Amino acid sequence: MHVHLSSVWINAKGQPDDLESIRGMRTPVDRVFALDTLGWINICSKPQHIEVWVNPRSARALSLGGAAQVLEELQKRDPSRVALLEVHDSEPKGSFPIDNPIGLFRLIDEGLSITANPGHPLEHLKATAAEAADLCNEPAKQILRYAELHSYRLTNELVQCVEASSGRAKIILASADGSVQYLCHDPRTVKYWSRRTPFVGCFLDRLPVPNPIKRSLKADSTAVFRERRTFVSVISGLHRVISPEVAGTNTYSRVLVPLTAPVAHNDELPVLVLVSALGK
Repeated sequence: MHVHLSSVWINAKGQPDDLESIRGMRTPVDRVFALDTLGWINICSKPQHIEVWVNPRSARALSLGGAAQVLEELQKRDPSRVALLEVHDSEPKGSFPIDNPIGLFRLIDEGLSITANPGHPLEHLKATAAEAADLCNEPAKQILRYAELHSYRLTNELVQCVEASSGRAKIILASADGSVQYLCHDPRTVKYWSRRTPFVGCFLDRLPVPNPIKRSLKADSTAVFRERRTFVSVISGLHRVISPEVAGTNTYSRVLVPLTAPVAHNDELPVLVLVSALGK
């Protein structure tokens, strides 16, 4: 991260501040600490553009509001300059164009997708493929065994197993563009998300599912698409995004297994997804 000491810092209260107001905050390491730990935002005004440096995992509504006000003033002075949201999480992760200052709040959700924890505030612990069965409940184990016995092929019979499961299971289509589409799912899914109609054929982005869960699933499905191997995660903090009455468990495992389609396409991959509650 390269910023000027004269650039504007917005503190956690949404107020313009000076790093030197906190003793010792003068080095590049200190600036990273301000972004990643304190949740401060840096606005660096350059001749051709404006950079808004932020860690989406630590920034708060007040700091975002203060940054939006400063950005609005800068763009009023020179409307020709474009603004970029620069995502930082231990290191620079990528950038997004800012259409307007208020757009900062919307872009934070997109910014989270390229951080070390796309599902924030959910917490993720990666497990190995060898641990998949041990982290599955009995309904998930039955589907996993069936898929293994049939060489992980996408068949009508596997679809029927998923649709008849008493657990949480689905088959999705992961695409090269990062999209996720539901191909089939268990009977409980519709009731769990208070839907009247099935998700079959729907894209994840358009479904009434909390954004942290969407980002988390998209991150893992993208990894499966890219690496063509099983991914296993233990995810906790579900009560932070869904009420305990609806969610039940606060921790669950999620197993994603790449499947072989009858007709292979390089830009699409069917993926079996098995979800099992862990504890309360």
